Amino acid sequence: NQTVGTLGASYLLKEGLKVHATMAQAWRPPAISELFIDGIVQAQAAYVIGDRNLKEESSLNLSTGISKTSGKLTGDLSFYYDFNNDYIYLRPTQEFILTTRGTYRVLRYVQVDARFYGTDAFLAYQIYEKLNISLKYSGVRAYNKANN
Repeated sequence: NQTVGTLGASYLLKEGLKVHATMAQAWRPPAISELFIDGIVQAQAAYVIGDRNLKEESSLNLSTGISKTSGKLTGDLSFYYDFNNDYIYLRPTQEFILTTRGTYRVLRYVQVDARFYGTDAFLAYQIYEKLNISLKYSGVRAYNKANN
């Protein structure tokens, strides 16, 4: 039994400039493929093995930022931090399996408590009335809480 929700707020510092913050909680059950796959995945050139014992994952996301929406220069700069419990991911192993189609590295679905943090940035400059240039950036770092 999980709760899902989002709470957000923004504050207008002055016309066209605001700060914002959000807190969100979510969860998801494992996908069927994460539970039951046991075979070659050609797109990954790997032998993938699921885990029938995977539990649902849950997350809490905190984010904050500032936005400028008026003038020739506009943009947004946001920072976020995610707490992920029982995060499901596909982990490469040192195992290899020989099949009639060849030898493949084994990948297994596993769960860890993970943390993600990052930033998103967007800048746009209006050169002429109908011509803008823009720049986007996203950066993310993640780590396994058990190892750090």
